[in-house]
Amino acid sequence: MGRRGSWEFQKRERDRAEAKRLNPVWRGVGCLLTVGIGGLGFVFANWFLVQNAINHWIFLPAALINPSAGAFGSILARGNLVRIVVALMFLLFAFALVNFFYAIFFPAKPGEYDVRTPKRRRKPRR
Repeated sequence: MGRRGSWEFQKRERDRAEAKRLNPVWRGVGCLLTVGIGGLGFVFANWFLVQNAINHWIFLPAALINPSAGAFGSILARGNLVRIVVALMFLLFAFALVNFFYAIFFPAKPGEYDVRTPKRRRKPRR
C-alpha cells in the first residue's frame, strides 16, 4: 500500500507484464501451421479435382475448369480457379477445426479484470 512509484508496485507491474508475454516460439509454430495448412489445402484441391474427374462427385462445367481467355485467362486456365476456391474452402474448414479443438483443450481463462459469472438465485416459493 505504498505510493504509486514505489518499488513494490513497479515489481508487481513487471511481473504482470512478464506473465502476459508469449514465448516467441509460438509465432513460428503459427506461421508453420498457416503455411502447412495452406499447402495441404492446395494438395487436397488437386486430389479432389482428379478424383472428381474420375468419380463425377460434383458437376463442374467446362467453362469453370477452362474459362475463356480474359485478363486472367492464362492464370485461371486448367482448373486453377476451381483449385484456388477448393483450397480456400479447405483452409477455412481446417482452421475452424483447429480453433474448435484449441478451444476444447485450452479454454479461455478469465483475466484479472473480468467479472465473475453471477450466481443464480432460486426464486422463493410462495
